[in-house]
Amino acid sequence: MLPQPTEEELRAYYDAHPDQFTAPEVRQVSYAWLTPEMIQGKMTVDDQEVRALYDERIGQFVQEERRLVERLVYPSEEEAQAAKARLDSGAASFEDLVAERGLQLSDIDLGMCPRRTWAMRRTRSSGPRRAT
Repeated sequence: MLPQPTEEELRAYYDAHPDQFTAPEVRQVSYAWLTPEMIQGKMTVDDQEVRALYDERIGQFVQEERRLVERLVYPSEEEAQAAKARLDSGAASFEDLVAERGLQLSDIDLGMCPRRTWAMRRTRSSGPRRAT
């Protein structure tokens, strides 16, 4: 009977002969190459069928308007009103007000919100609102 190898002997043999314990990576890929030019003129498209499919899937194509919403919070309504006045007069940009608060735009970004939530004209600031 052969003596049992130690863990160290096994590791040394494994490290010295890695090709005996590995197999080459093999991948089999199947694909079809199809370009518009290959089928152009060979297929007919029924306009009514296209319209019916579009109408059937209209929910996939129509999305509610969304807008980027950013919220800059102030400790008091007075400070918020003063900041809004500076913004409206052009004395400060929105980015200036954000920087003055020690924040970055990413800190105040609420993301894209549906219009029904934030109904106002584009590129407008709404002015102070009380937090509820």
